[in-house]
Amino acid sequence: MKTLRHFCIFIFLVGLAFSACSTGSSLVKSESNSLTLEYPVRQAREIVLGVLTVYNAQIEKADDFLIKGFISERGSEGTYWAIGHRVAVWLEPLTGDRTKIYVDTGVRGRFFLLKGNPKLTTNILYSISNAGKRR
Repeated sequence: MKTLRHFCIFIFLVGLAFSACSTGSSLVKSESNSLTLEYPVRQAREIVLGVLTVYNAQIEKADDFLIKGFISERGSEGTYWAIGHRVAVWLEPLTGDRTKIYVDTGVRGRFFLLKGNPKLTTNILYSISNAGKRR
């Protein structure tokens, strides 16, 4: 009985350690998850922030060329039980009126950061593209 209790405590601590690792950022900039907007970087950034707002993303960092956020499925970001998707968007100015946008997502909260949901990444790119066409 004592051994079982120690085993359960060990499993809990290992899970806690892996969960702590889930806040790491293994999100990467990939050519396959990118698009080009016919806008200067400032306007492209506004478009991206607007799209992430529609996805109810909690913006963690919003620099000129990098935006990071968390799209929650359950719980609040920063809590142990938060489950959702980390999202990173890189903005790369190509010319004065063209900006390359890269998007990557990662699942957070299931013991470690997994590669993101390709459908979510594609949907965010599609939404950014459509928002750019409506302006």
